[in-house]
Amino acid sequence: MSRFTDDPRRTADQYYVGQDPVARVSGSILEFVKTRAGHRIIDLGCGTGGYAVMLQRLGFEVTAVDSNPSYVRAAASLGVPAREADGGVLPFADKSVETVIMIEVLEHLPDDSIEGVLAEARRVARKNVVITVPDCEDADQLQVIGLTHEHFLAADHVQFFTRDRLGLLLRRSFPAVEIARGDPLFPHLLLPSIVRRPLTGLYRLGFLQPSFYSRLFAEACIDG
Repeated sequence: MSRFTDDPRRTADQYYVGQDPVARVSGSILEFVKTRAGHRIIDLGCGTGGYAVMLQRLGFEVTAVDSNPSYVRAAASLGVPAREADGGVLPFADKSVETVIMIEVLEHLPDDSIEGVLAEARRVARKNVVITVPDCEDADQLQVIGLTHEHFLAADHVQFFTRDRLGLLLRRSFPAVEIARGDPLFPHLLLPSIVRRPLTGLYRLGFLQPSFYSRLFAEACIDG
């Protein structure tokens, strides 16, 4: 379940720096990447390297890339090859890897750079670009029941995606795009236990299905 919090607005540095990178890895995101990525991967916007090192342990050949030098050093300290992006240009030849992954990256990019970053990802990937972003589709409904997704508390998040908006963006750069909603939310967990427990049982038995989700999972293919 995604975290909901009343903490003050924070930045990615406050969230990741000084924390165990592997502890921040989402099992659902890792599984999504495993099933979609080719053997050679560039982790673009790698943060402190949690996904890169986990994929490396699973047998993938991963190079971590970030524009933040402290993140690059953190990823390198985990034993992952790590490089700093220079002015938005990736230091790799055309079609040099099967897959570029961008895990929770696009929401940080301003309008004037987001399509250029996607173009660079497409340039260096032979197979696909695998992306996750926070899912903003249910924001209004969540507010009605008194919840604010943590995505809206991040001071450095400047893009807010629904399936339609993410699809429009990706289809400008890629011929084939698949987007799914993932990581269901269960707001009933905030209810008193006398109500929460029977509802949890109904979810587990499949009689109730989630209505809210916290992430969008996208695969953008290089060829149609």
